[in-house]
Amino acid sequence: MKYLVITMLLSQGATFAKNKVVYGQDNRMSVSDSSEFWQVRAKAVASMHKRSKLLVPKASDKVFKQTSVFTLGEQYSLCEDERFVKEPVLSDCTGFLISEDTLVSAGHCFKAMPSPYYGNADKVCEDYVWVFDYTQTKAVDYKVQFSKVYECSEVLVANYSFSNDFAIIKLKSKVSGVKPLSMSKEISKDSELIVVGHPSGLPKKVAPGGKVIEYNPKANKFYASLDSFQGNSGSPVFNKLGDVVGILVSGKTDYIFDEEAQCQRVNRCDQAGKSCLYEYDFVKGEGVTNINPILDNFQAE
Repeated sequence: MKYLVITMLLSQGATFAKNKVVYGQDNRMSVSDSSEFWQVRAKAVASMHKRSKLLVPKASDKVFKQTSVFTLGEQYSLCEDERFVKEPVLSDCTGFLISEDTLVSAGHCFKAMPSPYYGNADKVCEDYVWVFDYTQTKAVDYKVQFSKVYECSEVLVANYSFSNDFAIIKLKSKVSGVKPLSMSKEISKDSELIVVGHPSGLPKKVAPGGKVIEYNPKANKFYASLDSFQGNSGSPVFNKLGDVVGILVSGKTDYIFDEEAQCQRVNRCDQAGKSCLYEYDFVKGEGVTNINPILDNFQAE
């Protein structure tokens, strides 16, 4: 479950999500600032939005608009010198396309939702939609536009436990113009890792430079130093070849309160997951569900 150090600061509809944090240098960047190699793969990464917060487009207006836009700074009372403070915070989780109409995300995005869901994955499927072009970093008239919204048809699998956290979702229609991501079991203790998703509900970000902290090939979960936050839950974790090797599901505390500045700052650790600004966090690193169960379930269909 997601708990902030300052408990009164709740995320927008995502109090169930898992903590994440920055390791070493903050490597997060907007998709447009990443290489073409990662821009192509980022197109297959989607954000999860509450259906009721979207304005239905008019016949003459083919875009959806999300209202109730808060900036990252407003949402978390961040210090003004923190990164991305002026960008909108809209989404709850992240997912990624593995076939034309099939998404993968974190299981807790469906099984650990607060009231009124209480583990009802089908109800979450009904109330939430998926967007592949949430990259707009500025809100215009307190609205952010999306070109197309994809509805959830069925939750094929939703597992949520410490070592087994993933979901496979069937969409009602095929996603046009997006190439599904490839998956691979090719990972080792020396692998370079990249995560793509929506940290803290921000527009899509690419974060390279991740390192494996702890990996056991026989385990369903490994730990890595990935710059990720709540909202990244369900994000694809890539190897340097561009294949998905895992799903981001948990991690360290996101933000800590700066007593002197009277605002919150991003929690930072070294690349080994040590020497964190929040010294009471003993989590090893960012938790990643191994892609193996996804491959097994998807290939079995």
